[in-house]
Amino acid sequence: MDKWQTGSAFLAAVGMATSTALPWAIQTPAVARTAFYDVQGHWAQLCVEELAERGVFQGFGDGSFRPNASVTWGDFATIVSKAFRKAPAASSETPSAGETSQSPEMRAFNTARETGFLAGFPGGVFEPSALVTRAQALVSLANGLNFTPKNFAASDLNLVYEDAASIPPEAVNGIAGATEKGLAVNYPNLRAINPNREVTRAEVAAFICQALASSGKASPVPPQYVVTTPNSTGVQSEVQTSAGGFVRAQLFYEKENFVYTNPRLQVKRAGEILLDAPLPVGTGISANLGFRLQDLDGDREPEILVDFFTRERGCCSYSLIYRYLPASRQYSYIQLPWGYAGYKLKDFDLDGIPEFETSDRRFGVQFASSDPQVPSPLQILQYRQGQMFDVTRQYPSLVAQSASRLWADYQTKRSQNQDVKAVIAAYLAEKHLLGEGREGWSQVLDSYDGSDRAQYLDSLRNFLRTTGYYR
Repeated sequence: MDKWQTGSAFLAAVGMATSTALPWAIQTPAVARTAFYDVQGHWAQLCVEELAERGVFQGFGDGSFRPNASVTWGDFATIVSKAFRKAPAASSETPSAGETSQSPEMRAFNTARETGFLAGFPGGVFEPSALVTRAQALVSLANGLNFTPKNFAASDLNLVYEDAASIPPEAVNGIAGATEKGLAVNYPNLRAINPNREVTRAEVAAFICQALASSGKASPVPPQYVVTTPNSTGVQSEVQTSAGGFVRAQLFYEKENFVYTNPRLQVKRAGEILLDAPLPVGTGISANLGFRLQDLDGDREPEILVDFFTRERGCCSYSLIYRYLPASRQYSYIQLPWGYAGYKLKDFDLDGIPEFETSDRRFGVQFASSDPQVPSPLQILQYRQGQMFDVTRQYPSLVAQSASRLWADYQTKRSQNQDVKAVIAAYLAEKHLLGEGREGWSQVLDSYDGSDRAQYLDSLRNFLRTTGYYR
């Protein structure tokens, strides 16, 4: 039996597309997010924390999640059995296994099999210690969810993935189905599927989050890493609804060769259309877009958040936030440019109202406008009544952690004779946010010995003063 057959657990049919709610998926009331120290700032953080809340994933005794650790088939069976524990029974077969039926792995396997997820295991043998590849995980989920490609041919995978030729032949249809339905998540290179690389815990979490996404709740996976197909026929749409269905927002668009055009937003309240208008954007948008309905300011009235990502590599992103005005029964919006940084929604103070975590895009423009990885100081923003407020100074511990990482980055770059100007600027900005500007300048003056020392530090003072950090 080859590696694929040994590991691939072809899941039984379990229902609906990602755009449709999975009524048998585990439902858990929202609680404070589990804080794994090693996923803070990770691209999959929100997804990992959401699944941890639901009991789908567990961390380790040291408080870590280990997002980059590999996943065995025993792990995968456990994850699936917890994520979809309410799925209806779909099989009564009993495959053989190299482990006793009383082992934790086999108990998880049997639970998953009984609910239909691991029914029909290839070859009838379950090897819990075998490692799962990315292709195997995606194909298993696609087969179990009955995601067969309908409008996207497997022969067109090369239009989406630069490494499509490395997809195993037996996985082609499953990968096509997973791609069409939005299961595939690729970080950092959207166009690399890496089918034969061992899947990580973070990636499995992302696949599961995409599978659990429904028409009433956006996936917590950053949309810029979710793979989409190049073309669609006619006008497409996505729908988000509030709890109870009182507010229904529908985003319409056309798509060709990864470019979204003619976006239009329609909002209904109690069935009455209060907004139906084109979005104020250019003719060509990004390869991906984000769309969610969420209360951003705690007034129990959901805002509509639409994210766009331009076609240039790494840059740039911006958002539209629509807010309901009860007095006029209309919707108004603000536009927020994020530059290279993008943002993450996090409830830092656990008050039920999310903050926007980003970084100051002015530093990217000033120091390295073509580099999406340019160091920039942390920014934490709050949306309140149609406006965005910078509240970074209210989170000194987070700023201190960021400053510590920047100083370590500076020392590493300096030892390797790399350009350190951007990281120095970001570090000093954060030291000023902490009220420790004098200390920060003393450190830099003692360590920076570039040939342009006087000119650079003088221009940096002016830049920090102009941007409001240095007073």
